[in-house]
Amino acid sequence: IFSCERIFLTTLQIEVQIEKMRLLLSLGLSLLLSCHAFTLDGPVKISSLKKSSVTTSSQSKHAVMRIRGGDSALNAGTDYSDAAQALFGNMIAPASMLAGGLVPISFLAPPLPDDTRLKKKLKCLYSIICVLSLSSELLCIIYATIASNKLVETAAATIPAKSVFELIQRDYELSWIATNVHFIAGLFGFLSLVCIRAYTLFPKRLNVAAAGAAFSSLLGMWSVVNYGISRGDGAGHTYGRSVISLNVRYGALLIKQLREKGGVLTVLAIGLGLVSAVLGVRALLSPEEEPSKSE
Repeated sequence: IFSCERIFLTTLQIEVQIEKMRLLLSLGLSLLLSCHAFTLDGPVKISSLKKSSVTTSSQSKHAVMRIRGGDSALNAGTDYSDAAQALFGNMIAPASMLAGGLVPISFLAPPLPDDTRLKKKLKCLYSIICVLSLSSELLCIIYATIASNKLVETAAATIPAKSVFELIQRDYELSWIATNVHFIAGLFGFLSLVCIRAYTLFPKRLNVAAAGAAFSSLLGMWSVVNYGISRGDGAGHTYGRSVISLNVRYGALLIKQLREKGGVLTVLAIGLGLVSAVLGVRALLSPEEEPSKSE
């Protein structure tokens, strides 16, 4: 009996140590992503943003003169490449923090209960949203990082424009819309995970209230985002009227780029995404019961 008790206590200690290691790993990964984002793309002050958008280097001016041919091109607008790069950079830090937060809540948190049919469907939906949200935030980081690099590398970025909005719409509309679409999708997915976890894990007297509060925040964010999209640049130029129209515009630009430039990987990505969506819907409509331990 004494030996069994020692074995039980040793096993319990090992499980506690494993749980501590999981928590430390998730915390370390979140801090690593956040610190990396702020190291590369720290917060940009508005005053410095305006100053950088108006001031141009002599190298940029010479590049513009070579492209357009003369001082008349410089009078047509301003070099807003630095301001556009700052806008893309400002999206990388929040997306990295969200990605760092999605890892523990998706893969390291305790599993959801599945004792009822509704909870089985919610558990399946939870798993799907985990993967989609994390993938969306990583796509947001990739789009923003590549666009920031191209704004520095390419000479076309120094062609004057009347505003940052015009520069982005002229040369980087797909990248900017994709960055925003994937960031918003990951953010909404994160709130959806919080909502599902609160509903399935909290006590019955609190689960509906907690899930309703999370869902209320999601709707509030949706309203704020719709308002920001509809305002555009404040001069009547917009990318859409709402989150839905922004997603439609994203799909149209993606298809346009595919027709003009092609790309085997893009076709494979879209095809695999559609197949995964169909399989996910099938699993959600008819969640299978997990085999018992005896099986």
